[in-house]
Amino acid sequence: MKSKLTLEQRTWLQNNDYHSPEEAPVEYLKDPNFALEICSKNGNALQHIDFHLRGNEEIVHAAVKADGSSLEYADYPVRKKRDIIISAVKSNGNALRYAHELLRDDDEVVMHAVKQDGSSLEYASERLRADEKTVKAAVSQSKSAFRYASEQLRHNRDIVMIALQCEEGWGTVLEYTSDELRNDKSIVMAAVKRSGSELQYASDKLKDDEEVLMAALEESKDAISYASNRFKDMDNIAELVLGNSGSSLQYLSHRIRNTRKFVEMAVKESTYSFQYASENLRDNEELVRALIAAEAGVYEYATERLRYNLDVFKLAFNEDNTGNFQYASEAIRANHEFASMAVNSNGYSLQHVDPELRANEEIVIQAVFNYGNSLEYASAALRSKKEVVMTAINNSGRALQYASAELKDDEEVVMTAVKQDVGAFRFASKRLRMSKEFIGKLIDADLDVFND
Repeated sequence: MKSKLTLEQRTWLQNNDYHSPEEAPVEYLKDPNFALEICSKNGNALQHIDFHLRGNEEIVHAAVKADGSSLEYADYPVRKKRDIIISAVKSNGNALRYAHELLRDDDEVVMHAVKQDGSSLEYASERLRADEKTVKAAVSQSKSAFRYASEQLRHNRDIVMIALQCEEGWGTVLEYTSDELRNDKSIVMAAVKRSGSELQYASDKLKDDEEVLMAALEESKDAISYASNRFKDMDNIAELVLGNSGSSLQYLSHRIRNTRKFVEMAVKESTYSFQYASENLRDNEELVRALIAAEAGVYEYATERLRYNLDVFKLAFNEDNTGNFQYASEAIRANHEFASMAVNSNGYSLQHVDPELRANEEIVIQAVFNYGNSLEYASAALRSKKEVVMTAINNSGRALQYASAELKDDEEVVMTAVKQDVGAFRFASKRLRMSKEFIGKLIDADLDVFND
């Protein structure tokens, strides 16, 4: 079939650059000439053309050459056509999943697929997943293929090494091989040099091997989590790991996590790591003060006793750093000055303010001025106060949803909210949403609330 398009069809294709086939006129999608043309440039179009054309071999062949995955939308009889399947898997190896069962057992078809994407081995027949030549080709292209090989081949040393040397793909190799190979030092060394996390699948003997551990740590300091316990209590290992990965403190022994030097080292690399320090050190006021002086974020992970200490809180809280307000005691969060600073910096902080202050108009006005949706956390009385709600919806129209029922029925309030965000209309009272007069006012104000 030679593509013969009308001027209108060609103009549509040029204007749309072969994209959005679903928007093409229905009669175009029923035309085999148009279908062939658009599918040859955009294989995905196959799912949008008329159903009766999806069994047309020429059209399907054109589509899969452009995008192999479009085979998914072809009629089942066409999926038995060997030349079409080969074209599809050459474009996208994983198109093999849509091929007829007989072709997933075809040596040549599957070989084309795994050379394009090794992980397509998953869709090959059981016979070919146990075929050494096929599997070697697959794992050479992507180590992701390894898990889909037969059990016998996953226990084959040569294939394991090929998979480990492959830089493409994701996932582990040691996880799917035999206990014997997980206890083979040369295999494990090759694995952890590629990915330190492979250490988790090594034998207990090799998890206790220093040379293996050092190779794993060279690739990823988090590999310490899979090492034997004796390494997790060694000072030299702790220094090596924490200097680059403070969060690895969580995997080390209690003695290390209770040693100030190591905790300071971890926190210097990552504030977040302080949560893994021993409770004894997280409750050490002198240490916590020193750490907060360098990084206020440490406050979050201090013990409750210290977080509730006003003097410690003041070290971690100021106009430029109000985030720690949420971790303070109720008494501190009930302090007008601190609450005011918090919501002035970030209106969302209103949710952490003591309930009594959420009924304080000054505090709430500050909060909703900065973040309209914090109206949600204001007291019921203030969510019924027009001045407060107007301040909130001028910042975020959709804050209307948190206003009282009375104010959701107030034309001025709703009009203001919709001017800020037409999507706020859905939160208006049913009366206003059904009012032709009010909707007319919105239309006069050029507010199209029905196309949100």
